[in-house]
Amino acid sequence: MKKHINLFTNESNGEQLVKILKQLKSVAMPLFFICILLILLELVGFLYVNNRSAEYDKTLKTLSQFIEINSNFDSKIKFFIYKKKLIDDYLAQDAQGYVYYEKMKTVLAENMPYATLVEFQFDNTKTAEIILKLKNYEDLISFLNALETPEFLKNFTFVTIPSLDPTEFSSNETELNVTIQTQFEQDNGQKS
Repeated sequence: MKKHINLFTNESNGEQLVKILKQLKSVAMPLFFICILLILLELVGFLYVNNRSAEYDKTLKTLSQFIEINSNFDSKIKFFIYKKKLIDDYLAQDAQGYVYYEKMKTVLAENMPYATLVEFQFDNTKTAEIILKLKNYEDLISFLNALETPEFLKNFTFVTIPSLDPTEFSSNETELNVTIQTQFEQDNGQKS
């Protein structure tokens, strides 16, 4: 009888295979659970990042709407600040002409009731050019005398008359326009 070799059959020891499978199982099971845990952690992290991203998008949208709505208000605030600066600059340079105009009206009412204030120009040096209207030559003489009184002069550093301009009316009365230049005393008594 002949013996032949069957190459298709493999007689292996089943114990070795079981041993290898047990070792593989002992390594594969922890790896499987670690992978599951990592997938779960990644999923939780993804959900957290997605939630935070949605919150940031909502905040961004709210702030963008706020900026869009208030951009017109912002330009109005800038315009207001610009105008306030102009007013502050004006007030810093203002000569307070109205105060001196009222002061001049009071001085004229007390010392020269016959003179009418026609024009009042005032600058920062507290120098004023004033045009007064007088009805006749007697008022002119009274005016010139009143200019030299201490009650009138105490309000001014100097008073000059650069010109007289008489103009005729249709009647016999003559109206005189007198221009005087003055410099007011400072409020605290010091001269400008």
